[in-house]
Amino acid sequence: MTEKPHILIVEDEVAIQELLKGRLKKLYEISCATYQDEAFAALEKSTFDLVLLDLKLPRNRSDMNPSPDVGVDILRQIRERKINRRGTTDPLPVVVMTAFGKDKLLSADFLQHRGACDYVQKPFGDSKALKRKIEVALCNEGSFSAPLQTTVKVVQLKFNTTEQFVLIEGFKYTGATYKLLRALHDVFLRDYQALKPHDSYQKLRAAQLAGILQIEEEAVRRRVSTFRQQISKDFREGLRRILDENDVVENHRDWNGYRLNPLVVKLVAWEQEMVATPKPR
Repeated sequence: MTEKPHILIVEDEVAIQELLKGRLKKLYEISCATYQDEAFAALEKSTFDLVLLDLKLPRNRSDMNPSPDVGVDILRQIRERKINRRGTTDPLPVVVMTAFGKDKLLSADFLQHRGACDYVQKPFGDSKALKRKIEVALCNEGSFSAPLQTTVKVVQLKFNTTEQFVLIEGFKYTGATYKLLRALHDVFLRDYQALKPHDSYQKLRAAQLAGILQIEEEAVRRRVSTFRQQISKDFREGLRRILDENDVVENHRDWNGYRLNPLVVKLVAWEQEMVATPKPR
């Protein structure tokens, strides 16, 4: 079983530490530090895949005056010490947590030139932006980096209906995931063969999928969510590619339904014959 990425959260407010641990613990192994000395001790003792760094921090346990200078100093020393990501020679990714103000110290340009690969603004809201930035940073990308070719949005699906599994860029999915994707595949293929424009591809509502799969509607939503988390992890760890939430199974707030994304998904026949996604029109 592949290890979870190990993240060091450097944040002096315990309530925020707990909030972040609660939202990230399913995807990542989490360690925490509350002040500069503790952060350096953690970096010397263990190896990490990413640091989630608050800027306004105390220097030590007795420091009563947290300062943004401390977070910047931690970032500077991570780069000067050439601390690498766990098991690699790549620089350790650092995502800064901050509420940007008028001070130049908190500008994106300032952080970029001191080695941050991205930043996320507080408050975190539903944490989607935070999780997205972590996923991107774990692929050695970020808003301060030029995008890599690995972000090209084409995902190939190949179904083996005899043995009931689907290969997605070489990753094998069976059982409940196969059944979900097979139901969406059947609708997708009919629209493809009818040469429909991409925005006219049919969407299956949760109730329709529930009927096909013979499960409850809430179970449909959980199944989609579980699949998205798993494929995102597989692509990040196996291919170093980033997937957005809607890249394979698509849904939006303005419609209560699901479909394979016709702008991203390509179906490949098991006999190797390519079935290309039609161009949008």
